[in-house]
Amino acid sequence: MNQKVPFDLRVSNFLLRSLKNYKKKRQHNIQKKKDREWINLFGSNSSLTHHLTDDIRIKLYRDSILSGMIYDGFEESEIGFLQKVLREGDIFFDVGANIGLFSLYAASLVGKDGKVWAFEPAPITFSRLKENILLNDFVQVETLNIGISDKAGEEYLHISEDGRDGWNTFANGNADLFSAGMNVTVDSLDNFVVQHNIDISKIKLIKIDVEGWEVPVIKGMKKIMRENNNAILLAEFTQKNSLAAGFNCYQLYDLVSDMGFSWFSYNSQKNLLFPEKKRVEYPYINLIATGNVEALSRYVPVRQA
Repeated sequence: MNQKVPFDLRVSNFLLRSLKNYKKKRQHNIQKKKDREWINLFGSNSSLTHHLTDDIRIKLYRDSILSGMIYDGFEESEIGFLQKVLREGDIFFDVGANIGLFSLYAASLVGKDGKVWAFEPAPITFSRLKENILLNDFVQVETLNIGISDKAGEEYLHISEDGRDGWNTFANGNADLFSAGMNVTVDSLDNFVVQHNIDISKIKLIKIDVEGWEVPVIKGMKKIMRENNNAILLAEFTQKNSLAAGFNCYQLYDLVSDMGFSWFSYNSQKNLLFPEKKRVEYPYINLIATGNVEALSRYVPVRQA
Protein backbone atom coordinates (compact mmCIF):
# COMPACT_ATOMS: atom_id res chain seq x y z
CA MET A 1 0.00 0.00 0.00
CA ASN A 2 1.43 3.36 -1.04
CA GLN A 3 2.05 5.85 1.72
CA LYS A 4 0.39 9.20 1.32
CA VAL A 5 2.86 12.00 0.55
CA PRO A 6 2.77 14.65 3.29
CA PHE A 7 0.89 17.80 2.38
CA ASP A 8 3.88 20.14 2.82
CA LEU A 9 6.01 17.94 0.53
CA ARG A 10 3.29 17.91 -2.12
CA VAL A 11 3.09 21.71 -1.93
CA SER A 12 6.87 21.97 -2.16
CA ASN A 13 6.99 19.69 -5.23
CA PHE A 14 4.17 21.62 -6.86
CA LEU A 15 5.97 24.92 -6.31
CA LEU A 16 9.22 23.53 -7.74
CA ARG A 17 7.44 22.25 -10.85
CA SER A 18 5.65 25.57 -11.25
CA LEU A 19 8.93 27.48 -10.92
CA LYS A 20 10.63 25.28 -13.54
CA ASN A 21 7.69 25.69 -15.92
CA TYR A 22 7.68 29.45 -15.33
CA LYS A 23 11.42 29.73 -16.03
CA LYS A 24 11.09 27.61 -19.18
CA LYS A 25 8.14 29.66 -20.45
CA ARG A 26 9.89 32.93 -19.59
CA GLN A 27 13.05 31.89 -21.44
CA HIS A 28 10.93 30.84 -24.42
CA ASN A 29 9.14 34.21 -24.45
CA ILE A 30 12.43 36.11 -24.13
CA GLN A 31 13.86 34.17 -27.08
CA LYS A 32 10.74 34.83 -29.18
CA LYS A 33 11.04 38.53 -28.40
CA LYS A 34 14.72 38.53 -29.37
CA ASP A 35 13.90 36.69 -32.60
CA ARG A 36 11.24 39.27 -33.48
CA GLU A 37 13.61 42.15 -32.71
CA TRP A 38 16.31 40.51 -34.88
CA ILE A 39 13.97 40.12 -37.86
CA ASN A 40 12.67 43.68 -37.45
CA LEU A 41 16.21 45.04 -37.77
CA PHE A 42 16.26 44.04 -41.43
CA GLY A 43 12.91 45.34 -42.62
CA SER A 44 12.62 44.00 -46.18
CA ASN A 45 16.39 43.47 -46.54
CA SER A 46 18.25 40.16 -46.31
CA SER A 47 21.34 41.70 -44.70
CA LEU A 48 22.49 44.68 -42.68
CA THR A 49 25.82 46.35 -41.99
CA HIS A 50 26.90 46.26 -38.34
CA HIS A 51 29.83 48.12 -36.77
CA LEU A 52 32.07 45.82 -34.74
CA THR A 53 34.24 48.85 -33.91
CA ASP A 54 34.43 52.40 -35.24
CA ASP A 55 36.70 51.10 -38.00
CA ILE A 56 35.45 47.56 -38.68
CA ARG A 57 32.14 46.73 -40.31
CA ILE A 58 30.53 43.35 -40.90
CA LYS A 59 27.54 42.36 -43.00
CA LEU A 60 25.10 40.22 -41.01
CA TYR A 61 22.45 38.05 -42.60
CA ARG A 62 18.82 37.66 -41.69
CA ASP A 63 18.81 33.91 -42.36
CA SER A 64 21.83 33.15 -40.13
CA ILE A 65 21.68 32.20 -36.45
CA LEU A 66 25.39 32.95 -36.11
CA SER A 67 24.85 36.46 -37.47
CA GLY A 68 22.41 37.07 -34.62
CA MET A 69 25.00 35.80 -32.14
CA ILE A 70 27.64 38.12 -33.61
CA TYR A 71 25.21 41.04 -33.28
CA ASP A 72 24.82 40.18 -29.58
CA GLY A 73 28.62 40.01 -29.02
CA PHE A 74 29.75 36.51 -29.98
CA GLU A 75 33.01 35.21 -28.44
CA GLU A 76 34.06 38.58 -27.04
CA SER A 77 36.61 36.92 -24.74
CA GLU A 78 38.37 35.24 -27.68
CA ILE A 79 38.33 38.48 -29.67
CA GLY A 80 39.87 40.20 -26.66
CA PHE A 81 42.64 37.61 -26.65
CA LEU A 82 43.37 38.31 -30.34
CA GLN A 83 43.66 41.99 -29.54
CA LYS A 84 46.21 41.26 -26.81
CA VAL A 85 48.38 39.00 -28.96
CA LEU A 86 48.37 40.09 -32.61
CA ARG A 87 50.78 42.79 -33.78
CA GLU A 88 51.68 44.60 -37.00
CA GLY A 89 53.32 42.22 -39.47
CA ASP A 90 52.01 38.99 -37.91
CA ILE A 91 50.45 36.11 -39.83
CA PHE A 92 47.04 34.83 -38.71
CA PHE A 93 45.33 31.65 -39.93
CA ASP A 94 41.54 31.57 -39.61
CA VAL A 95 40.55 27.92 -40.05
CA GLY A 96 36.77 27.84 -40.31
CA ALA A 97 36.41 31.57 -40.97
CA ASN A 98 32.65 31.56 -41.64
CA ILE A 99 31.64 35.14 -42.56
CA GLY A 100 34.88 36.61 -41.21
CA LEU A 101 34.41 37.82 -37.62
CA PHE A 102 37.92 36.79 -36.49
CA SER A 103 39.54 37.60 -39.83
CA LEU A 104 38.24 41.16 -39.72
CA TYR A 105 39.60 41.83 -36.24
CA ALA A 106 42.87 40.11 -37.12
CA ALA A 107 43.28 42.16 -40.31
CA SER A 108 42.93 45.41 -38.37
CA LEU A 109 45.63 44.23 -35.93
CA VAL A 110 48.28 42.81 -38.30
CA GLY A 111 47.98 45.74 -40.70
CA LYS A 112 49.06 45.85 -44.31
CA ASP A 113 52.49 44.45 -43.45
CA GLY A 114 50.82 41.36 -41.97
CA LYS A 115 48.68 38.64 -43.51
CA VAL A 116 45.42 36.89 -42.76
CA TRP A 117 44.65 33.57 -44.45
CA ALA A 118 40.93 32.81 -44.10
CA PHE A 119 39.69 29.30 -44.97
CA GLU A 120 35.98 28.61 -45.50
CA PRO A 121 34.75 25.60 -47.53
CA ALA A 122 30.96 26.29 -47.74
CA PRO A 123 30.25 28.20 -50.99
CA ILE A 124 27.51 30.58 -49.76
CA THR A 125 29.31 31.28 -46.50
CA PHE A 126 32.53 31.85 -48.44
CA SER A 127 30.83 34.44 -50.68
CA ARG A 128 29.71 36.27 -47.53
CA LEU A 129 33.23 36.09 -46.12
CA LYS A 130 34.61 37.72 -49.26
CA GLU A 131 31.89 40.37 -49.12
CA ASN A 132 32.90 41.33 -45.59
CA ILE A 133 36.58 41.54 -46.45
CA LEU A 134 35.81 43.79 -49.44
CA LEU A 135 33.50 45.90 -47.29
CA ASN A 136 36.52 46.87 -45.16
CA ASP A 137 39.08 47.07 -48.00
CA PHE A 138 41.37 44.65 -46.18
CA VAL A 139 43.94 43.85 -48.86
CA GLN A 140 45.98 41.88 -46.30
CA VAL A 141 43.31 39.15 -46.14
CA GLU A 142 43.42 36.21 -48.52
CA THR A 143 40.20 34.18 -48.63
CA LEU A 144 40.27 30.55 -49.71
CA ASN A 145 37.25 28.41 -50.54
CA ILE A 146 38.75 25.19 -49.14
CA GLY A 147 38.59 23.14 -45.97
CA ILE A 148 41.57 22.25 -43.80
CA SER A 149 42.32 18.65 -42.87
CA ASP A 150 45.31 16.29 -42.49
CA LYS A 151 46.00 15.84 -46.22
CA ALA A 152 45.08 17.07 -49.67
CA GLY A 153 41.92 15.66 -51.26
CA GLU A 154 38.16 15.99 -50.83
CA GLU A 155 35.76 15.70 -47.90
CA TYR A 156 31.98 15.70 -47.84
CA LEU A 157 30.71 18.88 -46.17
CA HIS A 158 27.27 18.80 -44.52
CA ILE A 159 25.64 22.19 -45.13
CA SER A 160 22.75 23.79 -43.28
CA GLU A 161 19.82 25.32 -45.15
CA ASP A 162 17.92 26.39 -42.02
CA GLY A 163 20.14 29.14 -40.60
CA ARG A 164 22.72 26.91 -38.88
CA ASP A 165 25.50 27.93 -41.27
CA GLY A 166 27.86 28.33 -38.33
CA TRP A 167 27.66 24.57 -37.74
CA ASN A 168 28.43 23.24 -41.23
CA THR A 169 30.64 20.21 -40.69
CA PHE A 170 32.62 17.31 -42.10
CA ALA A 171 31.32 15.18 -39.20
CA ASN A 172 29.14 12.34 -40.52
CA GLY A 173 27.68 11.68 -37.08
CA ASN A 174 25.65 14.89 -37.31
CA ALA A 175 24.49 14.26 -40.89
CA ASP A 176 20.81 14.02 -39.94
CA LEU A 177 20.88 17.67 -38.83
CA PHE A 178 21.68 18.89 -42.35
CA SER A 179 19.59 18.84 -45.50
CA ALA A 180 22.34 19.53 -48.02
CA GLY A 181 25.99 18.79 -48.69
CA MET A 182 28.74 18.52 -51.24
CA ASN A 183 32.30 17.35 -51.75
CA VAL A 184 34.79 20.16 -51.16
CA THR A 185 38.52 20.54 -51.65
CA VAL A 186 40.65 20.15 -48.52
CA ASP A 187 44.35 20.44 -47.78
CA SER A 188 46.65 20.46 -44.76
CA LEU A 189 48.20 23.62 -43.36
CA ASP A 190 51.64 22.03 -43.71
CA ASN A 191 51.07 21.59 -47.45
CA PHE A 192 49.62 25.06 -47.69
CA VAL A 193 52.58 26.91 -46.15
CA VAL A 194 54.98 25.14 -48.52
CA GLN A 195 52.83 25.79 -51.61
CA HIS A 196 52.49 29.50 -50.75
CA ASN A 197 56.05 29.97 -49.53
CA ILE A 198 54.86 31.26 -46.14
CA ASP A 199 57.47 32.15 -43.52
CA ILE A 200 56.47 29.76 -40.72
CA SER A 201 58.35 31.83 -38.13
CA LYS A 202 55.93 34.73 -38.68
CA ILE A 203 52.80 32.68 -37.96
CA LYS A 204 51.59 34.13 -34.67
CA LEU A 205 48.10 32.71 -34.18
CA ILE A 206 46.02 29.89 -35.66
CA LYS A 207 42.32 29.87 -34.81
CA ILE A 208 40.59 26.51 -35.38
CA ASP A 209 36.79 26.28 -35.31
CA VAL A 210 35.75 23.36 -37.51
CA GLU A 211 32.85 21.71 -35.69
CA GLY A 212 34.55 18.49 -34.59
CA TRP A 213 37.24 18.29 -37.30
CA GLU A 214 39.98 19.77 -35.08
CA VAL A 215 41.98 16.52 -34.78
CA PRO A 216 42.66 16.18 -38.55
CA VAL A 217 43.54 19.88 -38.70
CA ILE A 218 46.16 19.43 -35.97
CA LYS A 219 47.52 16.26 -37.60
CA GLY A 220 48.06 18.26 -40.76
CA MET A 221 50.05 21.09 -39.14
CA LYS A 222 52.78 19.26 -37.24
CA LYS A 223 55.50 20.82 -39.41
CA ILE A 224 54.32 24.28 -38.39
CA MET A 225 54.30 23.32 -34.72
CA ARG A 226 57.75 21.71 -34.91
CA GLU A 227 59.33 24.68 -36.66
CA ASN A 228 57.57 27.45 -34.72
CA ASN A 229 56.92 26.69 -31.07
CA ASN A 230 56.05 30.38 -30.61
CA ALA A 231 52.87 29.78 -32.60
CA ILE A 232 49.65 30.13 -30.60
CA LEU A 233 46.62 27.92 -31.18
CA LEU A 234 43.05 28.91 -30.35
CA ALA A 235 40.93 25.79 -30.71
CA GLU A 236 37.34 24.84 -29.97
CA PHE A 237 36.72 21.84 -27.71
CA THR A 238 33.19 20.45 -28.07
CA GLN A 239 32.85 16.79 -27.17
CA LYS A 240 29.58 16.25 -29.04
CA ASN A 241 31.01 17.53 -32.32
CA SER A 242 34.29 15.63 -31.94
CA LEU A 243 32.49 12.33 -31.30
CA ALA A 244 30.23 12.96 -34.30
CA ALA A 245 33.39 13.25 -36.42
CA GLY A 246 34.79 10.00 -35.02
CA PHE A 247 37.33 11.63 -32.72
CA ASN A 248 37.56 12.71 -29.09
CA CYS A 249 38.62 15.89 -27.32
CA TYR A 250 41.18 13.78 -25.45
CA GLN A 251 42.92 13.13 -28.77
CA LEU A 252 42.97 16.83 -29.55
CA TYR A 253 44.42 17.67 -26.14
CA ASP A 254 47.05 14.91 -26.34
CA LEU A 255 48.06 15.59 -29.96
CA VAL A 256 48.99 19.15 -29.09
CA SER A 257 50.59 18.25 -25.73
CA ASP A 258 52.71 15.57 -27.38
CA MET A 259 54.15 18.26 -29.66
CA GLY A 260 55.45 20.08 -26.56
CA PHE A 261 52.64 22.64 -26.45
CA SER A 262 50.85 23.60 -23.22
CA TRP A 263 47.11 24.26 -22.94
CA PHE A 264 45.52 27.27 -21.23
CA SER A 265 42.10 28.77 -20.64
CA TYR A 266 41.72 32.54 -20.85
CA ASN A 267 39.89 34.69 -18.31
CA SER A 268 39.16 37.96 -20.10
CA GLN A 269 37.94 39.76 -16.97
CA LYS A 270 41.23 39.12 -15.19
CA ASN A 271 43.25 39.14 -18.43
CA LEU A 272 44.95 35.99 -17.21
CA LEU A 273 45.80 32.60 -18.70
CA PHE A 274 45.27 29.53 -16.52
CA PRO A 275 47.04 26.17 -17.14
CA GLU A 276 44.41 23.76 -18.44
CA LYS A 277 44.53 20.13 -17.33
CA LYS A 278 42.80 17.46 -19.37
CA ARG A 279 39.10 17.35 -18.48
CA VAL A 280 36.66 14.48 -18.23
CA GLU A 281 34.18 16.30 -20.48
CA TYR A 282 34.24 19.29 -22.81
CA PRO A 283 30.67 20.57 -23.36
CA TYR A 284 32.03 23.69 -25.09
CA ILE A 285 35.16 25.75 -24.50
CA ASN A 286 37.85 27.50 -26.52
CA LEU A 287 41.36 26.73 -25.30
CA ILE A 288 44.75 28.24 -26.09
CA ALA A 289 48.03 26.40 -26.63
CA THR A 290 51.64 27.36 -27.26
CA GLY A 291 55.05 25.76 -27.24
CA ASN A 292 56.67 28.87 -25.73
CA VAL A 293 54.86 29.93 -22.58
CA GLU A 294 57.43 32.61 -21.80
CA ALA A 295 56.83 34.29 -25.15
CA LEU A 296 53.05 34.13 -24.72
CA SER A 297 53.31 35.67 -21.23
CA ARG A 298 54.74 38.84 -22.80
CA TYR A 299 51.27 39.48 -24.19
CA VAL A 300 49.01 37.94 -21.54
CA PRO A 301 50.04 37.09 -17.96
CA VAL A 302 50.15 33.35 -17.22
CA ARG A 303 49.16 32.04 -13.80
CA GLN A 304 51.72 29.55 -12.55
CA ALA A 305 50.46 25.98 -12.05
